[in-house]
Amino acid sequence: MRYLVTTILLVMFSVSGLLAGNVKGVIKDSDTGEPLIGANVVILGTALGATTDADGLFVILEVPNGDHTLEVSYIGYQEYEQAITVGSGEVTVDAELKSVIITSEAINIVANRAKIRETPVAFTNMDKKEITENLGSRDIPMVLNTTPGVYATQQGGGSGDARINVRGFDQRNTAVLINGVPVNDMENGWVYWSNWDGLGDVTSSVQIQRGLGASNLAISSVGGTLNILTDPAANSREISFKQEYGSGTFLKSTLGAHTGRMDNGLAISATAVRKVGNGVADQTWTDAWAYFAAISYTASQNHTFELYGVGAPQKHGHRLYEQKIETYDADFAREVYERDGLPQELINDLVENGDNRGRNFNFNWGPLSNFDPNGLREFYNGSARDFTERSIYLDGTEQTGTTLMERENFYHKPQFNLNWYWNLSQKAILTSVAYVSFGRGGGTGLKGWPGTISEGTFAGQLNFQGAYDNNIDNVNPDFHPSENQSDVVVRNSVNNHNWYGLLSTLDISLSNTMKLTTGVDLRSYKGEHFREVRNLIGGDYYLDFDDANQSTPVKRLGDKIDYNNDGFTRWAGGFAQIEGRSNQLTYVLLGSLSQTGYKRTDYFVDPNAHLEEGSRILPTESDWQNFTGGKLQLGANYNMSPSWNLYGNLGYNSKAPIFDAVFDFSHQLYQQTFNEKVYAVEIGSGFRTGVQSLNANVYFTRWNDRSWSTSSNTGSGTNYFLLQGIDARHMGIELDYVAKPSRLVQIRAMASIADWEWLNDVETTFAPEDDPTDLQTFNVYAAGLKVGDAAQKTAALAATVFPTKGLYARLAWNGFFDYFADFDPADRDDPDDREQSWKAPSYHLFNLHAGYTFSRIFGNSDLEFFMHVFNLFDTKYIADAVDNGAGTIEHNGQTISHTGANANIYYGLQRNFNLGMQIHLK
Repeated sequence: MRYLVTTILLVMFSVSGLLAGNVKGVIKDSDTGEPLIGANVVILGTALGATTDADGLFVILEVPNGDHTLEVSYIGYQEYEQAITVGSGEVTVDAELKSVIITSEAINIVANRAKIRETPVAFTNMDKKEITENLGSRDIPMVLNTTPGVYATQQGGGSGDARINVRGFDQRNTAVLINGVPVNDMENGWVYWSNWDGLGDVTSSVQIQRGLGASNLAISSVGGTLNILTDPAANSREISFKQEYGSGTFLKSTLGAHTGRMDNGLAISATAVRKVGNGVADQTWTDAWAYFAAISYTASQNHTFELYGVGAPQKHGHRLYEQKIETYDADFAREVYERDGLPQELINDLVENGDNRGRNFNFNWGPLSNFDPNGLREFYNGSARDFTERSIYLDGTEQTGTTLMERENFYHKPQFNLNWYWNLSQKAILTSVAYVSFGRGGGTGLKGWPGTISEGTFAGQLNFQGAYDNNIDNVNPDFHPSENQSDVVVRNSVNNHNWYGLLSTLDISLSNTMKLTTGVDLRSYKGEHFREVRNLIGGDYYLDFDDANQSTPVKRLGDKIDYNNDGFTRWAGGFAQIEGRSNQLTYVLLGSLSQTGYKRTDYFVDPNAHLEEGSRILPTESDWQNFTGGKLQLGANYNMSPSWNLYGNLGYNSKAPIFDAVFDFSHQLYQQTFNEKVYAVEIGSGFRTGVQSLNANVYFTRWNDRSWSTSSNTGSGTNYFLLQGIDARHMGIELDYVAKPSRLVQIRAMASIADWEWLNDVETTFAPEDDPTDLQTFNVYAAGLKVGDAAQKTAALAATVFPTKGLYARLAWNGFFDYFADFDPADRDDPDDREQSWKAPSYHLFNLHAGYTFSRIFGNSDLEFFMHVFNLFDTKYIADAVDNGAGTIEHNGQTISHTGANANIYYGLQRNFNLGMQIHLK
């Protein structure tokens, strides 16, 4: 019997061997050709699999005969699938994996995208899938909080009001590029995300480079560079519709159509977005459209053309002013003040007298219930319009009446690009991008003060009803016998612009191991800045005396008030970069040079006014003020093994001042304006296998001669001058880690530990306009103070499970520590005040993301459902703070400053959700 069993088993094993075969192959990086060590190779539907060795080789033994699907996965790369048929012999599968950032070589040249194990800078990639699974229709900066060195908040909570801080540098010093085109404001460097509403729906990839980055352009990338691509050729052929619903009655519909790359070389992509909602914070409503269209055409092997158009005409309600902590939440204020060690008597007094209006309180509006809509007509975007009656929502509950906003943003900034990629030869490619942008719109504010409502449902809000009642019965016979003068009006601050630019880059292979990239960056910009009467709130006219050339101070709807000037910027830059490779070493040397010119025209200045000799007041039109800047950077990367790499870079940037640091608001030219100097060094290392990726780096940035516009009151009045010579040091350690130990689980983590500090005290002299010989001294005492407005220590951990194909659920944690409140160093003019700005409480946030895709519900079409819950545990936290924004406090003969009681803050948004569905018709 024993022999019979043995014989049967031998026959079975022999038969199984005859009915099985082996699968082997090599897995490489498609760009570099390097073998990928530790790549996961599995036969789907079986328990069979293998990992690649140091040479990228794998072997899977005894795969059952028949048809199978082989899948290859590697962190940071697209998954690869191939159908195979296994017989009794061996099957060979050699695969080249592509990075998750899918771009053509031409687009990489334009956008200066960094590459893994080649480019010696710290960077993080996010592909479309990762953005979609984490963003949830928030502004794009919010998805980057899981990146080391990044601090992003939604500020007041309005749509498009987010801001990002990288390595302690705000958006003015973080360059944002869309398809390689810079979008930071040419005058102040800021980025307004409301202008790019809907961009998250069409973004194919995002790369954030920290530090001076890999960009050739002489842009303001001191903190980092945010590189956003909307590549039409990267989309698959489909029509999609997405419907979203969220907190604050958020409703968003997105329709997209993409052809993908067709046989005739044409790829077309178009997306339209409609978004409305009341907002989570009170009256942060949104009324927005967005559109994106792109055409890519490969005319021949040597010529490809792309045309892009993107824009977002929108209006939204602002929550613009930070408030004292107890204005929002008295209980939380007590916790903070006790933590700060304030006297209990003072705490009781502050808390008991606090308004306690809730986290959603917004000061910037008031109710109206009795009015004639004709008396509330509004003027914006060049024409008068009927008053929009908006329902009042307090903490999400609708109230009787309509809302009049003090602060509203309205803007449309369409941008159009024409890209031309010309393969001059097998060794040279010329890419040229011509672009235009026409911005129209601005923001609103008050002229005059309506007071606030003292009690009742709307206590604490602006008393627009009182202002209206006063304005409709306010005849001033000095200016009109019967019409009513408005003492309080809403005005527009208009900031229109026309921006034209050309980027042209020549990429030449000098040899098999060396490449030269050189090009030009040309820009011309005109900004129009004025205020106008938006809403007379029941009256007939408003009085303004600021225009020296006016015939009458009587101003009606749409008339200009306060100021009216144009700013002109012209920019010409050139750059050159050498990239080389020697075995496992890659290196880069780049330099750029640019000249920036500024000119200002003021239409409210009297051109016939006599100017005394030595006066700094400019005529109606200034001369061009020119500044030369440049950048020099050297870096190298060494691949010590297929898993380990080591890199380093150092750089110097001579940064030309921004427009606002050349001219002040009174049309004066700041004297002794000069460049700021940035020195940076960074060392990092990476370790990668198929199941994990670890990156670590240290950085040191020194920023010398920072400029701050400030003023001082003397006997002759207010004198504006530029405070210069303040130095700052930013240094830190950054780590990020990704692991996918199995198909069912993925782990992401990051940590950032930084020390950002002002280094010196500054003494400067200035002279009053009316007496240039009367030198005044101004001192700033900033040495040793921490740089504010961002958490200096951050951490994140996210765990994602994939229980079955198409289903994912992710729980993500973020921790923020050592957030020092924002402050202007120019305000530190007391030599005895060396105390740090207030440090807000650390906080922890949890977000939940989940989704399921029904694949091939009919044909190749997919149906996807998704859900996001932000601030899952409804944590109370302070996201933004201004030190001493509420002023100093006198208590029992003691002066108290730089505490929570002195700060003005924004609470982070309460728990909120976003859910929806998307169908992909393929």
